[in-house]
Amino acid sequence: MTTVQIADPSAHTLHNCFFVGAKKNICELKTYVPMTPAVNTTGKTVSSDLPENQGSFVHESLGKQLVSGVETIGVRDARTYNPGVFGNDRKVTVEREVWYSPQQDLNLLSIRTDPRTGKQTFTATNVTLGDPDPALFELPTGFKVTDIRQRAAPEPN
Repeated sequence: MTTVQIADPSAHTLHNCFFVGAKKNICELKTYVPMTPAVNTTGKTVSSDLPENQGSFVHESLGKQLVSGVETIGVRDARTYNPGVFGNDRKVTVEREVWYSPQQDLNLLSIRTDPRTGKQTFTATNVTLGDPDPALFELPTGFKVTDIRQRAAPEPN
């Protein structure tokens, strides 16, 4: 582990605390813009062509299921690339299946299948509902905080 990130989504601040290198024992404080969930959970199947005749895209809803005891919403995205897009001699399909928990605002299961790299599965286990221990959000002892947030520009006269 070289860096710990501690985010405050209410204040939109992020501390990057470095354990090695030139910034060792420094926590940089900056602002960030929260992201919207990366999972389209509208329940609609959507398909379209990829730009420049590269292939096609399909997004489909998989319904609901429990993952680690938590209700999730599943979606599958499949991109089928036409021959020649990246040196391939035949159509290649890359799929990503995600099971998202609105309660946790977290993907609890993600499966990526790509014939170039194989199948990758990421699963959250031992999910505990409720508030996390506040100690998890304390900055490491002995670290100096450097505020690198951009300051507002001065008002013109």
